[in-house]
Amino acid sequence: MDFISPKIDGMVTSYFEWQNAGFYSVGHSGGSMHQVETTLKSFHYGFDLNNYFFRLDLSIPLNDKTIEELLFKIVFLYPYKREISISIDEPAW
Repeated sequence: MDFISPKIDGMVTSYFEWQNAGFYSVGHSGGSMHQVETTLKSFHYGFDLNNYFFRLDLSIPLNDKTIEELLFKIVFLYPYKREISISIDEPAW
């Protein structure tokens, strides 16, 4: 992992802007007989000298109804009890 400086525009403008970020693929949960799909497909994270950057890739299509229902919370282990809540107030489209 190295410093990143992605363009914050709601799109992956270039493959390289998130190349040095950390990455977690959520995938499916549950056993072979009981697969559960998740809303979050993958989570990217990184930083530069002044900022933290988070990218959430969803596995569901976005529309006005799904946007109203979405709320993501990132909880930091240190410093204790620090958290970020992410929601979309108004779609860009």
